[in-house]
Amino acid sequence: MTARGVCWNTTGNPTVADSHTIDGSGTGIFTSLLPRLISGTTYYVRAYATNAIGTSYGAQVNFTTLSMPIVVTVDTSDITDTSLTVSGRVNSEGGLTVTARGFCWDTLPNPTIAGSHTTNGTGLGNYSTHIGGLSMSTVYYVRAYATNALGTSYGTQIMFKTDTLPMVRIDSVTHIADTSINTSGAVYSAGGAAVSVRGVCWSTSPNPTIADNRTVDGNGTGRVNSVITGLAPGTTYYLRPYCSNAVGVSYGNQMVVTTYDLPTVVTTTVHTIINISATAVGNVTADGGTPVTVRGICWDTLQNPTIGGSHTTNGSGLGTFSASMTVLIPGTTYYVRAYATNTIGTAYGQQIAFMAHTTPTVVTDAISNITGTTALCGGTVVLDGDTTVTTRGICWDTLPNPVINGRRTADGSGLGHYSSNMIGLAPNTTYYVRAYATNAHGTVYGAQVSFTTPSVVPTVTTTAASNITSTAATLGGNVTSDGGATVTARGVCWSTSPNPTVSGSHTTNGSGVGTFTSRRTGLTPGTTYYVRAYATNSVGTGYGNQVTFKTSAVVPTVTTTAASNITSTSATTGGNVTSDGGATVTARGVCWSTSPNPTVSGSHTTDGSGTGTFTSRLAGLTPGTYYVRAYATNSAGTGYGNQVTFTTSNTFSVSANDRVVFSPGNLQWSAKNGGSTATTHTVAGGGTAAGTWRFAPNQWDTIGANNRNISSSYSGWIDLFGWGTSGYDNKYPYMNSTTTNLDYGNGTNNISGTNYDWGVYNAIYNPKTQTTDAPGTWRNLTYDEWDYLIHDRNTSSGIRYAKATVNGVQGLIIVPDNWSRSTYALNSTNTSGAAFNANVLTAAQWATLENAGCAFLPAAGNRRGTSVSGVGSRGDYWSTTTESFHNDALYLNFEGGVMGLIHYRYYGRSVRLVRTAQ
Repeated sequence: MTARGVCWNTTGNPTVADSHTIDGSGTGIFTSLLPRLISGTTYYVRAYATNAIGTSYGAQVNFTTLSMPIVVTVDTSDITDTSLTVSGRVNSEGGLTVTARGFCWDTLPNPTIAGSHTTNGTGLGNYSTHIGGLSMSTVYYVRAYATNALGTSYGTQIMFKTDTLPMVRIDSVTHIADTSINTSGAVYSAGGAAVSVRGVCWSTSPNPTIADNRTVDGNGTGRVNSVITGLAPGTTYYLRPYCSNAVGVSYGNQMVVTTYDLPTVVTTTVHTIINISATAVGNVTADGGTPVTVRGICWDTLQNPTIGGSHTTNGSGLGTFSASMTVLIPGTTYYVRAYATNTIGTAYGQQIAFMAHTTPTVVTDAISNITGTTALCGGTVVLDGDTTVTTRGICWDTLPNPVINGRRTADGSGLGHYSSNMIGLAPNTTYYVRAYATNAHGTVYGAQVSFTTPSVVPTVTTTAASNITSTAATLGGNVTSDGGATVTARGVCWSTSPNPTVSGSHTTNGSGVGTFTSRRTGLTPGTTYYVRAYATNSVGTGYGNQVTFKTSAVVPTVTTTAASNITSTSATTGGNVTSDGGATVTARGVCWSTSPNPTVSGSHTTDGSGTGTFTSRLAGLTPGTYYVRAYATNSAGTGYGNQVTFTTSNTFSVSANDRVVFSPGNLQWSAKNGGSTATTHTVAGGGTAAGTWRFAPNQWDTIGANNRNISSSYSGWIDLFGWGTSGYDNKYPYMNSTTTNLDYGNGTNNISGTNYDWGVYNAIYNPKTQTTDAPGTWRNLTYDEWDYLIHDRNTSSGIRYAKATVNGVQGLIIVPDNWSRSTYALNSTNTSGAAFNANVLTAAQWATLENAGCAFLPAAGNRRGTSVSGVGSRGDYWSTTTESFHNDALYLNFEGGVMGLIHYRYYGRSVRLVRTAQ
């Protein structure tokens, strides 16, 4: 045998042409597995074997495969607002036992047992169940299910909707009475079925139901009016509308209502009982739910009086009231009750009994000894009634008919005359006075008298000072009484001496009585002040109590003295403490730094204490710019003066014995200083002259070709000047000098230090210190000084000058006497024929040399009339030395060489000033 196995189909007599297995070859037993069968299907099977002759088949057998159950959802019934009954049937178990069956449901289609479901037995057959806990008026989906070992099957889905209850409300409650109430409402939805009954139910407890009292008011939807009767007066009831349909009973909104009742009234007391009258007091504490229209008291000699007899009418509503009973018979017992009436009826308070008595007789004295706040009165008790007078005196008020419940005196007891002092009266006020006498039966009053107190000065108190600073404080007062006359002015007065008055410093803060405040400024720091509030009326001025306060101290006020005697390592400055700030100045001096706004936390001097001027010497300085502020210290802190600056400079020898310091830049002049209006400057000997002088902001600055703008109307700057143009004798820098030496001095060979010298005659603005230097601060060099400076002086570095280009400007660097070669390496030094590009420096590199004290003379060219030449290539600097013929002058020139020359005076040359080193 070459093949063997089984073959199968669903129709019978299967062959190897149908589904079959191949399970080896040869004879013997074999086992076959049939794959990919369909559940719940009958199959026919035969074994087969094949050899070279053909295929033979065994006997046919059949079997049916297993399947999941078959279940049907049969029907739903008995649907209510929250439940229904559903039935189903398991038609087939699928060859396996059904272990669970039931129903599943949801508000979404195709519910499963993963959600809400029941379990209703096992096996085949019909089954049903009741499902509860559903939501009213909701669509649900329900399916039967059955489960065997293969899984869970579901029947067809049935959709259903739960029923709804009707809806009802109360809109209003009207006609509330003591035993009945009317309501108005509506059934506004029938729900899932017709409304069969409707009405209102009520109880004295919340949430009444139809098991409590109720009305029946028809059926169906629409308006519902109900009348509730048989209620108890003054009782709180809870009302709810109800309605029923086939689904059930529903309730509407709850209303809370209290039925009306008689008022509640109390007979409080009976007082002021005299021989023919008495006063009774009542109190209506509750109106019973409807307004009290009438109230009062009733009385009789018989018990339980009513308003059918003697009674009063004392207004309406709730609250306490008093009523007088008159025409009583002395010695008679009376019965009194308060009453109150509303729409329900009249209610009475408890009964009080009293007896009419005989009271004393008293006479009031005339008023005497009247002042603004006091007066004298009294009275006489003529009769004491039928019992002893226990208290007597006077009572007074600003209203007529005063009683002893107000202001009064107590002046003994019994019969006879007595005197009484009234104190604490208000000025310019009318008072009413009555004598009184009291016995066991009550109090009687004498005839009323009146008087008016005169006016006095106002009464005022002073408020303690607050918000006190060094120069200000908040003051004020309170006019507690105007003294009987209008307060026309009020305020505070103050002084550094006790008991200030309005004849001194004072404020005016309105008029009338009441509180007022005033903020005082301009006070002196650290000072004790005395303050009194005041108020003035037609009688005079009244003062309050005196208070004192002390202003807080402030830091001292100090000014800084400009620096003088400046050397390369020292300078002289100082200051003036103009105010101690209200506290003793314990230290003063100056502080300095190479950065702005120095403080005492850095370098500083200590130069005594107290106010006044002082001088400070600064030593150990290095070349550079310094910032200086004077300071003064007291208990409030440290105050600083204005900041001044100065620059220490290494010095330049101009002779064997003389040294100078160069100005921070070439001299420049402007007629209008950038504006449209001519300017002026201070000159020697006082007065002013035209234009403004300044040093160039930087040592390399030149005006250049704009120097041709030499007129009094030009608002810019020029920096080349003709000989003798200091401005003295009306010689101005915009003039072209062509005259003789007699116009420029006295004919001597040296005008340095005279008014013909620019720095001597003119005040010059110094941009380095941002101050203006006074005339005489600066001067020009003589020719001999220029010559010594350039050719003869000895320096620590061996260098006197070097040609250079600084910040793009060609010129001459002059090195100070003690300059160190290590500061910056210069090339081609002391060489007149060197090129300007021998040393090329940026602005930052030049700052290193400038801080070390070097001066730079830019090649600014020269000027003849309005013609400018040599700008940037030629440097010409005037001296104050004239040539021997007095028509020409000597000057420093550097271009192809460095030498002294003579030239006509009408040529304009650069001016660079110096001051004598200290």
